[in-house]
Amino acid sequence: MKKRLLAIGIIIISLFTMVFTIYDRAKIESNNKGVEIILDYYDIEKLAKQSDEDLGWWFKRLKSMGANSVAIEEESFASLEKENEEIEIKMVENIINQLDWKENYPKEFIDKVDNEEIDKFDLVAITKSQRLLDFIKDGLTERYPTDFYSIIEGERSFIIVDGKAEEALFTTAQSIKDVNGKIVRAEDRLVTSEVDSIGLGFDKEKVELIKSSGLKVVPRPKNFSRYPNKLVDAYINETKKFNIKPSTMIFSGKEVLGHGGSQGELVEYLKDSDIKVGIVEDVVQRQHIKQEGMGELIPKIDYNSVRVFSVWDWVQIRYKYYNYEGAEEIENAMYRAITERNIRAVYFRGFKYDEYKYVTDIEEYQRTFDSLKDRLAEHNISIGTSTVMANNDIGPLRLGLLGMGLVIFGMILLRGLIKLDDRIEIAIAIFSIVCIFGAVYFAPSLADKVLALGSAIIFPGLSSLYVIRKSRKISINKNKKRDMKKVILDSMVTLVISVFIALVGGLYIGSILSDIKYLLEIDIYRGVKISQLLPMIIFVLLYFSEFGYNRPSQKLDRPGIKKKEIVTFLDTNIKIKYVIGGLVLLVVGYIYIARTGHETEIQPTNLEMIFRNFLENELLARPRNKEFLIAFPSIIACIYMAYKKYDKFILPFAFAGSIGFTSVLNTFSHLRSPLYLSSVRTIYGIILGGILGIIAIIALEILIRIINNVRGAKVNE
Repeated sequence: MKKRLLAIGIIIISLFTMVFTIYDRAKIESNNKGVEIILDYYDIEKLAKQSDEDLGWWFKRLKSMGANSVAIEEESFASLEKENEEIEIKMVENIINQLDWKENYPKEFIDKVDNEEIDKFDLVAITKSQRLLDFIKDGLTERYPTDFYSIIEGERSFIIVDGKAEEALFTTAQSIKDVNGKIVRAEDRLVTSEVDSIGLGFDKEKVELIKSSGLKVVPRPKNFSRYPNKLVDAYINETKKFNIKPSTMIFSGKEVLGHGGSQGELVEYLKDSDIKVGIVEDVVQRQHIKQEGMGELIPKIDYNSVRVFSVWDWVQIRYKYYNYEGAEEIENAMYRAITERNIRAVYFRGFKYDEYKYVTDIEEYQRTFDSLKDRLAEHNISIGTSTVMANNDIGPLRLGLLGMGLVIFGMILLRGLIKLDDRIEIAIAIFSIVCIFGAVYFAPSLADKVLALGSAIIFPGLSSLYVIRKSRKISINKNKKRDMKKVILDSMVTLVISVFIALVGGLYIGSILSDIKYLLEIDIYRGVKISQLLPMIIFVLLYFSEFGYNRPSQKLDRPGIKKKEIVTFLDTNIKIKYVIGGLVLLVVGYIYIARTGHETEIQPTNLEMIFRNFLENELLARPRNKEFLIAFPSIIACIYMAYKKYDKFILPFAFAGSIGFTSVLNTFSHLRSPLYLSSVRTIYGIILGGILGIIAIIALEILIRIINNVRGAKVNE
């Protein structure tokens, strides 16, 4: 009795800690309701060129729809050439490989080559424009040391930039063939250098156009890790020169500004100016695009950051997709990102018919943004300025108390599998609790993931144990009435209780991993795949414990895994049909596991996506198909089969139901998704799954009665 009271006490303390932690996280999420639409300057510029209106007109119209700012990158040698400025970019190697090159270049340049002051990996920019030369000269002077570049001025001015071999960029190998078509050798051709993308400053005309349109400027600075020391100062000076204060800083390229040097000055600037750092979600919707130095910067600014969804090129072309009449699927992509993945800034690009042709109908953009605003309003989210989530750290004490509860829940599950001596159980529990507290204090970043994985395994097992045990008790109780009203009520109660157990496990995961680094997906929980597989194995063990293998019905009241039954099972002759069935299950299982996440090539069909979109538009949160279409109705059917004494059907239906429990835990493992959305999604699943399950067993009951009546009539004949 004392042991039981102590276990109950630990569970109560742990549950209280979980509720308190969940409340803190929910409060943080509820204050994060502002979304910023940031236009991509260069993409909207392309859109404008294909339309009958200029870029300024498009900026103003998109602002009226909710756009707040426009992002522009620092100019570079490459961007200037791409925008058809009066500039030509060459590599020294390509220049000196021309036989008559000395006739076309000034003596000062020739002397530098002859004296080996420049080498083949250096970049040369040639221009006749004094305006362009002044811009480049100012940009280089403010950002880089004088030994990095040299300038030869004249009618044609030459800007020579020091390039390294490791920065050289080549074309893919070109095959050289003989007259018979046989490849003799393959050669790479030096085309340019990474230094062609170094930042030179922001274009004044672009900045003024954005400002005159009533939009804010989001200048995207470039880093150059070889010479990072002056770049932060140069960026700050430019924002002052143009009188702009960005609400969000989104870094351009593979590095954060100043990476390779000290982050102190950048950190101080961001804090003093209260500028958020935008971290751009990866194309597969898992964490963020890799930018060196980001992981070190975000904690230093107290996580004053927003997750950014980029309207990638593959999203842009989803115009008239899934049988929609317009950009509805592009709208869906933005809506899901904002509501389901804590995205608070959308990096917006125009809609496209295909890779090249833009949608220039302004009414389609108006319809999209109006609809998006209305849908977001249901979640109390508004388009305007982006908001951030407050820093959240639950600390080792709360983590330890949560872990203590998991130990007790784990011991309950263990009891469902094997019977242990009380002293052994106590020893296991004490040892586990000591290990947990040691881990949360000395290895917290590992401890929280392990505890979350424990939750994802334990609670689906407890839900399955409840369903299996309930089914067994109903099956062996010969006095149970088979009144359909009672069957329906009992099956719904079983569904609600079993899913509630899984829901508690989901809330444990949501509290254990409620640190801000998880909510921003700077760090991620990596146990999703294994937490899908292990509960299946535990289910099989639980089923054999409760029902055994070929266990006589008169012995079903004595649960436990029996050695004799294991031996009998291992000695069983396996028929070909069982082998085929097993292979089918393996394929289904692989598809089920593989479809968890976005990195796999196994994706939903178009028909399934259309169905998902319908639910998404009609409900606050779309329930998971496998829950309300398969798993939860199967639990209803499982209890029905137990009442009907169809014991052979209990296993497949209970197993299908167990998939729903792991799915609930998986829902809460997506930590970027707000708690209320995960909870509502699960509740919808219970309601819809329960309704479908009840309809299914009523239909089955009618069918059975018809068959029995037909059989009875034949016997009477």
